[in-house]
Amino acid sequence: MRALLRSDPEPGKCGLADVPEPVPGPGEVLVRVAFAGICGTDLHAYYSEGDYRGLPAPLVLGHEFSGVVVGVGAGVPAGRIGRRVLARVIQNCDACPSCAAGLANLCPDREVPGISYDGGFADLVVLPDRHTIPVPDGVGLESAALTEPVSVAVHAVERAESGRRLPRGRAVVTGPGAIGLFSAVLLRERGYDVVVVGTAQDAATRLAAASAAGLATRVVGGGDGDTGTPTSGATLWIEASGSAAALASALDGLAPGGVLCSVGLGDQPLDRDLASATRRELSLLFSMASGPSDYAAASELLADRPDDVRQFVRGYAFTGCEQALADARSGRTVKPLLTIGGEQ
Repeated sequence: MRALLRSDPEPGKCGLADVPEPVPGPGEVLVRVAFAGICGTDLHAYYSEGDYRGLPAPLVLGHEFSGVVVGVGAGVPAGRIGRRVLARVIQNCDACPSCAAGLANLCPDREVPGISYDGGFADLVVLPDRHTIPVPDGVGLESAALTEPVSVAVHAVERAESGRRLPRGRAVVTGPGAIGLFSAVLLRERGYDVVVVGTAQDAATRLAAASAAGLATRVVGGGDGDTGTPTSGATLWIEASGSAAALASALDGLAPGGVLCSVGLGDQPLDRDLASATRRELSLLFSMASGPSDYAAASELLADRPDDVRQFVRGYAFTGCEQALADARSGRTVKPLLTIGGEQ
């Protein structure tokens, strides 16, 4: 079968390959993959960057995918065959204090397909049955493959709103990738005046997509000064870029009593005097992945208003996956979505 295989930890050792079909073991199901989305984690793994050089190899990448169960292992009811499913990305242990507290996304023993074991950039993938989620009626498999990134945006917005004390006013989103733009759409639905901020590299594609979706935009770092809608006086800020500079801008730009929620994963230290943030009593929150209720909310959005999300998606054939990864890395697209088996 076809798979996007990371054959070696060294950079440049990843590409389409022919690999044996997997066989489900006890408690597992075999899924024929329909569609798969590409995210920043996949880019780091594909290009073998930073901590991702330590991933196991050989490894099939991919964790945002949908498909149909075509086989079951021992202990799994045969009635699962034919079920449309997606993978729960954070696969928790159900035994630790975090899991017991309902914080499955923070489980220290969590596993992730495409990171911990072979993932969904393949014709077939094996998953633990208990970590599959049925795709609701009314949601196509193409839309269902977007459930996980939408759920991450839902979780970030809920986290930010949990710390809100001011009336809904201006909200700023830094980082116009998929999570940032999905968050911006959700914030607008809640009544915020949303401004999406990106760099000059984002202007022609990601910020253009935000503008086409009716969101105000701002360009920073273009050499000619900041351009676009002002961000000062924001009551809520979601930082989705992972940039320390963006975090610093948020701390400067928030109104007194405002809330900052960071969902971007960066590796830059924040060199900042926090005295001003203390004097303005800002709320600083962090958001990690998502939980079951976030998946449910994401599925509801994809069933009721799929175009709110799909406007940021660009489709690629599976044979074009390496071009899709390159386009995602360069910012030429917001959310690449691979067609592997298609609607089944």
